[in-house]
Amino acid sequence: MRARHLLAVLLGSIAACEQSAPVNPIVPAPEPIGVRAYVVEEPGGTPDRITLTIHVRGQGVDVAAYQGRLEYAADAMEILESSAPGDGTRLVNPKAGAGIVRFAGFSTATFASTAAATLVVHPLKPLAQANLVTSLQIAGRSSGSAVSKSLLVPQAGLLSAAAVR
Repeated sequence: MRARHLLAVLLGSIAACEQSAPVNPIVPAPEPIGVRAYVVEEPGGTPDRITLTIHVRGQGVDVAAYQGRLEYAADAMEILESSAPGDGTRLVNPKAGAGIVRFAGFSTATFASTAAATLVVHPLKPLAQANLVTSLQIAGRSSGSAVSKSLLVPQAGLLSAAAVR
């Protein structure tokens, strides 16, 4: 008799759980506050010519100025072209040193786009072996104050365009 009672309580509990909404639904954690630079491989590349875009994006931080660098294995790719978008003043130096691209930008307000620089490269190895690391040395807010160095987040690797849209 007692076993039947326990079985009835257990089955009743299971049925009640199936009918009710979860008490604590799983919600993805928000992206941490900070400013990160990262590289995206744009679609439409060929084995000999790939377009990479360096982005600078603030999460919970308005960004109106930055200075950063992309480091890569110099024997992994050759930079064919470089350009910087037109909102604000943006600069890119693809020949800052072997395996180093420097980029910077400033504006009187926040930037309209996260794109900081575009590189067209000829891969000499698979880009996964290029050891890409993007970092910021400094960033500033539209108020003129500096973003704390602890909020400047480096990013290793390469993201696909689909992953960031």
